[in-house]
Order: sequence, then C-alpha cells, then structure tokens
Amino acid sequence: TDCDRLVSVLSSDERSGPWRVPQHLTIINALSSVELDFSEAQFDHTQLTIKVQNWLGSVTIKVPEDVAVISDVNNIASSSSNNVSSGGPGQAKTHFIRVEGFSVLGSVSISIKRTLQERFTEFANSIRSALGLTKS
Repeated sequence: TDCDRLVSVLSSDERSGPWRVPQHLTIINALSSVELDFSEAQFDHTQLTIKVQNWLGSVTIKVPEDVAVISDVNNIASSSSNNVSSGGPGQAKTHFIRVEGFSVLGSVSISIKRTLQERFTEFANSIRSALGLTKS
C-alpha cells in the first residue's frame, strides 16, 4: 500500500509545492506545527486518508477548490475547523480527502487555498457586480 508517516515533536513540518501525495498519511504531532499544502501536490489516487494524532500542536491543511474534504477529528480541549465542501450535486471534485483521528489541547484547520490569480478574479468579479457591469 501507498503509506507515509510524518512525525513532528517540538518542531515544524511543511509540505508544499509539487509533492507526491500518498493514499494514506499519518501525522503524529506533539508540541509542533504541521502544514500540508495540496495546492500544487501531485495526486496518484482519487482518495486520501489522513490520520491525525495531535497533542498540544497545530495541523493546517490547505487544499485547492476541486478537492472535497470530510473531517472526522475528535477534540479534547481543542479546536477543529473544516471550511471546505465535502462535495455535492453540481460540484466537480476531482479528489477526496478524509481527515480522522484526534486532537488534544491543539488545533486542526482545513481550508481552501486560492492562487493569486483566483483571488484577483474573484475581487474583479465582485467589483464588476457592485458596479452593475456584466461580463461580455
């Protein structure tokens, strides 16, 4: 099977840029910071399972808009947020990530990462809409 493990103790780990995504990823995090940025990642599989064991640390996961995320993280005096859609009718999602596990006195945050071009286009469209202009 295609598995990977990321162990971080009193440190910080980051995966970003073009990196190969395994089918299963385990994060063991104690008093540390882990950031996974999937915006340029190379997915070999359509589904990824991330198992989180987080003690007094933070785990940040950033995904592009075409990735659906389901979060099933149990918290003990912790916070966890998933600001990414899990998919649905009319939403074209190419990859699915399931985040499961636990967080004790820590945080797990999942959000969409938009490129500078996507943010600029969104801003331009909002200005165009506010001025009553339509795109031709």
